[in-house]
Amino acid sequence: MWRRLGMIGWVAIALLWSSTVVRAQGPETQHADPYWQATYWNNMSLAGAPVLQETAEHLGFDWGYGSPHPSVSPDQFSARWSRIVDLAEATYRFSVTSDDGVRVYVDDRLIIDEWRDQAARTFSRDLALQAGHHEIVVEYYENTGVAQVALSWASLSAPAGEWQGEYYANGGLNGSPVLVRGDREIDFDWGYGSPASVVPADGFSVRWTRLVHLEKGRYRFTARPDDGIRVYVDQRLVIDAWYDQAGRTHTQYVDLEVGDHLVVVEYYENGGAAAVQVSWALEGAVAGEWRREFYANPTLSGAPNGIRSDPEIDFDWGYGKVGPGGPTDNFSIRWTRTLALDAGTYRFTATSDDGIRAYVDGRPIIDGWYDHAAQSYGAELNLASGPHEVVVEYYEHTGVAQVRFSWTRLSGSLQGWDAAYYSNRWLGGTPVVTRSDENVDFDWGTGSPAAGIPSDGFSARWTRTVHFEEGMYRFTATTDDGVRLWVNGHLLIDEWRDQWFQPHSDDMHVSGNVPIVMEYYENGGAAAARLSWMRVDASSPSPTAGEVIVDDGSAGFAQGGSPTAWHTAAGGYGGGLTWTRNNDRVRANYNWARWYPDLEAGRYEVYVYVPAQRATTTEARYWVSHYDGLTLRKVNQAASGGQWVSLGTYRFRSGSGSYVSLADVTGEGYLSTEIAFDAVKWVPR
Repeated sequence: MWRRLGMIGWVAIALLWSSTVVRAQGPETQHADPYWQATYWNNMSLAGAPVLQETAEHLGFDWGYGSPHPSVSPDQFSARWSRIVDLAEATYRFSVTSDDGVRVYVDDRLIIDEWRDQAARTFSRDLALQAGHHEIVVEYYENTGVAQVALSWASLSAPAGEWQGEYYANGGLNGSPVLVRGDREIDFDWGYGSPASVVPADGFSVRWTRLVHLEKGRYRFTARPDDGIRVYVDQRLVIDAWYDQAGRTHTQYVDLEVGDHLVVVEYYENGGAAAVQVSWALEGAVAGEWRREFYANPTLSGAPNGIRSDPEIDFDWGYGKVGPGGPTDNFSIRWTRTLALDAGTYRFTATSDDGIRAYVDGRPIIDGWYDHAAQSYGAELNLASGPHEVVVEYYEHTGVAQVRFSWTRLSGSLQGWDAAYYSNRWLGGTPVVTRSDENVDFDWGTGSPAAGIPSDGFSARWTRTVHFEEGMYRFTATTDDGVRLWVNGHLLIDEWRDQWFQPHSDDMHVSGNVPIVMEYYENGGAAAARLSWMRVDASSPSPTAGEVIVDDGSAGFAQGGSPTAWHTAAGGYGGGLTWTRNNDRVRANYNWARWYPDLEAGRYEVYVYVPAQRATTTEARYWVSHYDGLTLRKVNQAASGGQWVSLGTYRFRSGSGSYVSLADVTGEGYLSTEIAFDAVKWVPR
């Protein structure tokens, strides 16, 4: 290199420095080198015998506190990369990011010299080059702490905002391009034709280069080629589909800091039709998908650390990281999406490990915001036709991480409510207005429901028959002023008094066609009336063929211990449940129960039903007997009322030898809590 030249060499170098164009010189190789030749030393001065020599496809590394290779020290090492590249005549911007020292040479000319300890910084230099082969050398050292280095370059000769397109009359980007031009975008469909008269219709290749300024964020890069394509961002290969294909779409996400970024697209056409499109978008701008906000804490606190789009919420990260470089524990995510829904009743289902919450139009429908193993939740909601905002919030504490969310429409268009409005507060006499209301969801403020009805001192009655799948439902009436709600002839909510706008809820087990009557009165001031319901025991997936349920009243249910300590109550799965009070430790004649299913051999997910009544323990200890042994799963019954709770998926033998068991021994204060013994089910997986 120039540091070892004699006097004649120094004169030549001085002449080169006085020129604005660096001519192709130095290497006599006729072909560019596709790889960097890398050499590493276990010192900071590139001295002595190297400890590693290898090739690298790209020069872009972020080792963090680690090492490039087991034979290289994580601190106080140095490296040199060299490569011969074939470049078109243009002015190029060379950019290098380094922590710590770095030097960059082009054709033996030192263009960047930042040989010192430093946190990660980016340095750039513009250089005019003639067409031909040019040697690039990067020298780097790491002292202590984080280690990273990356080099990129881009042509500045194309008009601003355009790609520099280099077209080759072969499929391998070999030799010199037959055409160099500016392309406004990479969106071509040449069919069976050619990009230009000097480029063949088949067996050609193109390299596009562009320096683009981007804001900080996660970007979705999308490529759709016919045939092969590679996309690089800052010398990093993000899409690699270098093979014959017809119109396949390839997508990759890239996290970028604010600033200029080098994007290089390489493409080849073998035979037949030729087409290529490349684009990118800041995540969150993709229509019809979830906007995902990621937080590096479990509380959704502060500004999100990243924003992206997700086509669906269906992730099982296990014990692994949330994407490349992401954390494994103590993070949270908020997904937001607007759904255009037809009128009807919808079932929303969520599964998570750990906490999850879901909202529809700002109303909470699922609340499992606590640490737990994989567990499913569900809610049913009647919705009017139109847009509805859905928000899903999730956090992972430690261990396994997974989350899923989905919805399905259970019924067709909503029937209207038969509504009768009275010009008094006691529903007396003949109604002044009768009509059909699609929903009971009104906020009249200080106005009137309709002409002929006073703005104060009126009342209303809504009547409707609704078909319910069997289950436990939570009915919520929110009014200003008084309200009464009858469900299936039962007065469920009775708040017949003046009051500010506030909700009142109660749960009821219903099935089939159920009459609902809501009565309301407004005294004075603002007037509002709303009614909604959701299923609170629909936490398991929809019934699956082959699932087996053993209830506490089934033949497969066995119990033992003190007969006088066992109790039964209404409610729960099937309308009844068994319960007892807890023991603080194993005592004589403690109570226990087992559920024995009759199974076909296979894999099953096991769920236990926790009723909304008589379940106050936080330490229910379920044992699952399966093909591979016994597994203990703890369930917080107090936080799981009205829900199916998953105990995990296991292998089972055929027959009735397997079981789930539960005892009254919880370790809590003696006789301080209640333990419910209800249904258990096995769902094929």
